[in-house]
Amino acid sequence: MTAPLPIGYRDSSLSIEFLRGQFHKFVHLRWSFADLRDFARSSEELLERRHREARDADRFALSPFIVRGSILVMACGVLESFLSAFCDTLYQGQGFARSPGDLRGSGIERAKDYIKKVAGLPFPDGLWPNLRALFYVRHAIVHANGKLTDAGKLQHVRQYFSSVNIDLNGEIWPEAAAIETALDLLEDFTNQMEKGIVGPSRKQSFTKVGDGKGVGGEDA
Repeated sequence: MTAPLPIGYRDSSLSIEFLRGQFHKFVHLRWSFADLRDFARSSEELLERRHREARDADRFALSPFIVRGSILVMACGVLESFLSAFCDTLYQGQGFARSPGDLRGSGIERAKDYIKKVAGLPFPDGLWPNLRALFYVRHAIVHANGKLTDAGKLQHVRQYFSSVNIDLNGEIWPEAAAIETALDLLEDFTNQMEKGIVGPSRKQSFTKVGDGKGVGGEDA
């Protein structure tokens, strides 16, 4: 028999044991980001070596934009896949009336709404502006060859992801420092999310957030 959450939390069916059981998923997520950090540093060494070879042999070098952009895209993909799978686990394991697909939006935006407003779990809101800035860069790399033209998103990225270089035309040129900053952010986000969701399950101390029905308790 599973121990219920304290009365006044979201749903007594979302048990202490269930939340504790998610711990290993956060461990694996951190490992993924650590592997990507090792890969990014090895890639920088390769870029430098290929640059020297290309200069000496008068041939093209590897494109830093392609290499670093690919790492940023992979890092964002790891988090997005994790959040999507976590929401599916909540839905399938807890029997909520709403599935993630019932909510508006997509990607990390929908995952945030599901975790906070359907499952009623804590979420690292303090890092959300930084995470959105990172994903704006990701979308520009994937869908617009690294060009960000939306004025609002440009301003947001310059404010919350200042380590990425953006020229006057909105062209994104990620440097090695931007990759490190992005991975630091993703690791901080993982740690805060785990602390908020898994950590309190060890103390059986929670705060009511959602109602289990949907965004704001209304149709999504």
